[in-house]
Amino acid sequence: MKKISLLILTLIGSILLVGCQNNDKKEQEVSSLTIKLMQDETTEIKEVTIDKGQHIRYFVPTKEGFVFIGWYTNLEFTDRVDIAEPFLENSVLYAKWQEEPTTNQTRTLTFVIKNMEDDTETVETVETPINKKASAYNPNKEGYSFKGWYLKSDFSSDSQIKLQNTVFGKDTTLYGRWELKK
Repeated sequence: MKKISLLILTLIGSILLVGCQNNDKKEQEVSSLTIKLMQDETTEIKEVTIDKGQHIRYFVPTKEGFVFIGWYTNLEFTDRVDIAEPFLENSVLYAKWQEEPTTNQTRTLTFVIKNMEDDTETVETVETPINKKASAYNPNKEGYSFKGWYLKSDFSSDSQIKLQNTVFGKDTTLYGRWELKK
């Protein structure tokens, strides 16, 4: 009877020992994560394997003619990811890109200034780099105060702009407004 009891205890101990070893193996499998860094929906840039709870080293990809904006968990770019934060599960991250303006791209700003005395117009054009802030341009005219630039020739209040705070991405005509000094 002692031999049978000893044999049963040995079998139970062996089963428990084997079972524990399998659990340890499962924990090891779960502790390793794969993070895929994608340039777009189909082009993989890099795949990184890390331990669960670790972060990946910051990586800035390059793409000809584009500027890298950040990493996102979806292609709609609504959920930005800080890759310095710990990862807890396998992930696929997508790079968001913005087209880089070339140095030779320009836009034309046309300044139309109406002469209040004879109703003629003076037109000046300036070529400037696209997507750069415009420089302030405030003309002077004796006896008049310059009141600003407008996108519409009727000088409606909703069309007034401040040049030094505006980025123009396309050719634009601006109308200067004057008032007689009192």
